[in-house]
Amino acid sequence: MFGTVYVGRSPDGFGRPGGADTSAGIMSRAQDAVTGETLAQHGWSGANLQGNADFSFNSGVLNRTGAFNIAFDGYAYGQASPAIWTTYEPEIGAVKHYDFSRAEVGLKDPLLLTVYTEALAVAVPEPHAFVLTLTGLALLAGMARRRKHPVRAAAHASLS
Repeated sequence: MFGTVYVGRSPDGFGRPGGADTSAGIMSRAQDAVTGETLAQHGWSGANLQGNADFSFNSGVLNRTGAFNIAFDGYAYGQASPAIWTTYEPEIGAVKHYDFSRAEVGLKDPLLLTVYTEALAVAVPEPHAFVLTLTGLALLAGMARRRKHPVRAAAHASLS
């Protein structure tokens, strides 16, 4: 957010003083898309902003596999009234003077939403694990083949 406040003043301090103030606030909410359950909620507010005021929201860990919605709501308010004083000019008479106050508040930059995700650790087998697995499968296939054809295995044994 950014804001500026300038309060008008008369040069001698007499007359009606000026006034100015600002306020702004932002709320964020994460909700489950199906149930509407609130997963995280945060707020920020500032008043009489002079310059920039940064804010960020951290939902913490959202351990969700389903869809969820993130919503942002906000407000900005600025109000100003001038300082007014009167002087007397001999040729003209009473002259009213004004020093206008200013109040401005708004978004400094476009709102940027960044979502950080955590990658799941996936085990990647070492090459020798593949060799051992294939060797074991080949031995099992050979044993299954021998059991399927016991006569051939016996004839083979008697010939040798």
